[in-house]
Amino acid sequence: MLTTANIVLDILILIFSSFGILSAIVVLFLIVRYRQQFPFKIATLLICNNYITVILYLIFIVDTHSHNLYGFLHTNVSFDNFYCYIRIYTIGITLASIYYSYLLQACFRLFRIVFYKRKNLQTFRCMSILILIQWLFVLLLPLPVYLSRYYKYLSSSNYYCGLSFTNIPSVMYTSLTVYFFPTSLIGSIYFYIIFYMKKQSNWTIQQYRRQAIQRDLTVLKRILILIGLLCTVSFPSIILYLWYIFTNDLSPLIYELQSFTFCVGLSVLPMITAMTTPQLRNLLDRQFRLDHRIHPVFQ
Repeated sequence: MLTTANIVLDILILIFSSFGILSAIVVLFLIVRYRQQFPFKIATLLICNNYITVILYLIFIVDTHSHNLYGFLHTNVSFDNFYCYIRIYTIGITLASIYYSYLLQACFRLFRIVFYKRKNLQTFRCMSILILIQWLFVLLLPLPVYLSRYYKYLSSSNYYCGLSFTNIPSVMYTSLTVYFFPTSLIGSIYFYIIFYMKKQSNWTIQQYRRQAIQRDLTVLKRILILIGLLCTVSFPSIILYLWYIFTNDLSPLIYELQSFTFCVGLSVLPMITAMTTPQLRNLLDRQFRLDHRIHPVFQ
C-alpha cells in the first residue's frame, strides 16, 4: 500500500514538474522572440532570473524522482553514489535561488521608491552584479549541511539522497536560510515602503512618481502573494513534521509529499507570474490572440 502511494506521488511530481518546466520555457521563449517590441530591461532581467531558477530546480526534481520511481519498480537497485549527493546539493542551491530571486525583485522596487536618487542602484549593470552575487551566495548556503554529511541516502523509504528530517539542527538551518530569511526580508521591504510613503507628504511626491510607486507596490504585493502560495502548499509536510516532533513518528511519505506540494505550487507559478505581470500578459496575448494589438509596457 505504501509503495503504491510512493509511486503515485512520484508520477504526479513528474507530471507537475514537467508542466512547470514547459510553461516557464514558453514564457522565456516569448521574451526572446519579441525582444524587439519589448526591450530587455531590468524588470525583464529579474523575471528571467526567477524563471531560470524554477526551471533548474524542477529539472533536478524530475531527475531525482525518476530515479526514485525506478527504484520502487526495481527494488534491488541502489543509487547511493557521488552523483546522488551532488544532485541534492544542486537542488538546495536552486531552491534557495527561487526565494532569493524574488528578494532581488523586492530590492529593485526598494531602490526605485526609497533610493530613487541613487541612479547607480537602478542600472542594468548593478542588477546583473546582484544576480551574480545571489548565485554565489546560494552556492555557499547548503555547504555547511553538505560538508557536515547531513545529506543521506534515504534507502529506508526512498531511492534518493536528501536531508533527513530526523536531523533537527540541519532542518532548522535550512528552513531559516532558504525560507524564513528571504521571505522575511521581502515582507519587511514591503511594509517599510508603505511606512516610507506615509511619512512623505503628498505634495512632495510628483504625480508621475506617485503612479510609478503605486505600480511598484502592486508588483511587491504580487510577489508576497506568490511567496505565500509557495509557503501554503508546504503545509501538509509541515504538519507531518510537527507530528514527528511531538510523537517521534515520522511518516515515510513526508519526503515525497514535500516535493509534491512544492512542485504543485511551482507548476502554476510561471503562468500566474505571466498573467499578473502586464508585459508578460501582453506577450501571451501576442502569441495566442493574434488579432489583438500589443503595446510595450515595461516598467
